[in-house]
Amino acid sequence: METGENRWSKGIIFFIIMTMAREGPIYGNKIVNLIYERTNGAWKPSVGSVYPALDLLTKKGFITRYKEDGKVMYKITGKGSGFVKRIGKKHINNSPMLKFMGKIWMDALSPEDKASFLLNSFKNIVASLEGEL
Repeated sequence: METGENRWSKGIIFFIIMTMAREGPIYGNKIVNLIYERTNGAWKPSVGSVYPALDLLTKKGFITRYKEDGKVMYKITGKGSGFVKRIGKKHINNSPMLKFMGKIWMDALSPEDKASFLLNSFKNIVASLEGEL
């Protein structure tokens, strides 16, 4: 049986991958390293969670897979980009002050507290995404 921690981290990885793919082409180890870096070491997903997520996102048509310089790369599709926008609007545009207040809170937090805050925020997003993937 999965713990709550494992379930949310498996769920949020889909959204994180699509968000990263919107920034440009990505590959498995790059995803692992970027998450580790952006959470200030609070979370380093295993490749065992990243690659199955990449496979599922490819099958669902949210990202495409291609080879470049011998490396398997991924890029977001129109469908994936639309999905990320839709989820973003659902969560970010609920309050006109949310972006402003979010920035203020993030500026006030230590790097460790920022990582904890972001991980908890991702848990909430996962809860809303569970039925969509």
